[in-house]
Amino acid sequence: MCRRCSERKGQAPSYAHNHRPACTFHRILMFRDTVRQQRRGGGDPCQSEANYVGFQVWIAGLIVARINFIIDRINFFRDQKSIPSDGNLKERNRHMAVIQHRQICDNIKSIYIPNIDVSDIKSVGEDLEINKLSRGVAAYAIAYLTGADPVTAGSSITDGFGDNGVDAIYYDKNEQILYVVQSKWNTKHAGSVELGDILKFIKGCKDLLSSRFIEFNDKVKKRSKEIDIAINQASKVVAVVVYSGSANFSEESRSAIDSFIDEVDETRELLSSQVINQSQLYSMLQQGAAGASISSPITLFEWGEVREPVKAFYGQIAASDLADLHGKFGHRLFSRNIRMFLGDSTQVNNGIQETVATNPELFWFYNNGITALASTVKRRLAGGGSRTAGTFDCDGLTIVNGAQTIGSLAAANQKMAGQLQNARVPFRVVSTEGAPEGFVPAVTRTNNTQNRIDARNFVALDQNQERLRSEFAIDKVDYEFRQGEIENSGPSRLGLVEATLALACTRHEVDLAVQAKREIGKLWEDIGRPPYKTLFNSRTTSEEIWSKVLAFRRIDKQITTQEIARSGKSANIITHGNRFIAHGAYKRLQEISGKPSLENLRDDEVEKTVKQVIEFLISCIEAKFPDNYVASLFKNVTKCRALSRDIEAQFAM
Repeated sequence: MCRRCSERKGQAPSYAHNHRPACTFHRILMFRDTVRQQRRGGGDPCQSEANYVGFQVWIAGLIVARINFIIDRINFFRDQKSIPSDGNLKERNRHMAVIQHRQICDNIKSIYIPNIDVSDIKSVGEDLEINKLSRGVAAYAIAYLTGADPVTAGSSITDGFGDNGVDAIYYDKNEQILYVVQSKWNTKHAGSVELGDILKFIKGCKDLLSSRFIEFNDKVKKRSKEIDIAINQASKVVAVVVYSGSANFSEESRSAIDSFIDEVDETRELLSSQVINQSQLYSMLQQGAAGASISSPITLFEWGEVREPVKAFYGQIAASDLADLHGKFGHRLFSRNIRMFLGDSTQVNNGIQETVATNPELFWFYNNGITALASTVKRRLAGGGSRTAGTFDCDGLTIVNGAQTIGSLAAANQKMAGQLQNARVPFRVVSTEGAPEGFVPAVTRTNNTQNRIDARNFVALDQNQERLRSEFAIDKVDYEFRQGEIENSGPSRLGLVEATLALACTRHEVDLAVQAKREIGKLWEDIGRPPYKTLFNSRTTSEEIWSKVLAFRRIDKQITTQEIARSGKSANIITHGNRFIAHGAYKRLQEISGKPSLENLRDDEVEKTVKQVIEFLISCIEAKFPDNYVASLFKNVTKCRALSRDIEAQFAM
């Protein structure tokens, strides 16, 4: 309030008012009165007109300034209201989701879209922007999962007309994991993926795993040879669905993907799925580029401390916490580990999951534990001096030993999350702050090179193996069965692996041939009972093994020749079905020969029979299991029994 306003209202002006003779409103009136007086007479006409024009410009500018000020204040108060108090958590989370959605969008536009070919997109305006972002979020997911740089991730994009629901394909050669991605950019933060899109993606995955490249666009067809090799070599295939929305993935969509995996890979050893939404994408954004330092709190139970020569903390960690860490940071947890997660189909990793399922409370006693490094480790004050539980803030966290345990727990978490709550894992984290030179690589190396006893080592305890070695030596044949012995095959040399394969593939039943393909170590797991005792027992002779090894070598040579001569799904069937084919061909050839060694058969006879088995097998698979992932099919004993019966019936005709 100025002095004039005070006078008009009959109020005594304050000290401040006395020093503010006119407010904006009264200054306008005073300026107007001056201009009017000059125009009416007594003043310079030009000066009066100039003042009048200046007055109008000044008024217009003042009005614009006032309008902008009012708009700014409105926006300010609206934003204040849109950030809810802590009491309204749901609304606050919604507001944060909006902000995160925009930040993810900006990141994709600046880093990923410039490295993606978008020249084939025909849409315009907003649709063009959405299509670009959809490809960008697929590349973003590849980077998130594999650590690929933006250029490499961008080159994996297959999105476009005729993509068959598959928007990106990337093969991680180091980890031997094939990623098949469907992506969706949600224009609103709360979006998800429609069931129809998921069903289309499932069809695309089936076609891809069956090498039906005719169903795809040119982007995929041009990479068909590369993808075929990846399908053949991959130890795991991951079907990835990524979307930018914060809404949950629907139960219907989850059920559809689970049914697809069960249909194509009943064992779930080779095929898995992963859903990435806004939360995971934003987590990557927070952590920075792939490979950036990981910072995370770790809660340890019954913890202890080591102070010299470097600081370290040890204790028990909840298995569910380790699964959560894997879900949040993925492979980046293992940046210093010599080996990444090998998949949940290995013997050891299967055992880890079995313990979680059956005896979670005993997990701590059965597991070797986790070793982690961190640039700094600081214990929080909460809990005081109690050793019952403590929380430690770890910067630069990386797992140097225990990738198989953590990966297996993450896989188990998808199937039996409740069980992980009851399991605890030995855990130690070592601070590298102030550590001497060479300490970090030494810890990494020694933690990953400790001697480990696997199933094969127990074979050396079987007296029958030493007996067989002696029998072979009499015939001047070297037989090596101990771990570490050189196993080169030759005219007068063989090893335990080749002997096991030959005995498994020449039995009447197909079961052991399937197990040899699935995991040969299982055949040596317990030397006191089957299946080991079925193959190696007191009645097994060196003569029997050698004759079957010679037959197996001839058949395997023809199988390899046929594999090289073919391509696409046919080649994949031969690659993954080599043990099954050897079993089927041997049964037929042994009936013709009458001798275990097949020594009286010509090479062309062996070749003819192997080709016949392969051709009939391919036709059987197309008729019975057209959508099965081939690598998984030949590890499924039930389906292999059915195929074996069909082949036996075919040759009996």
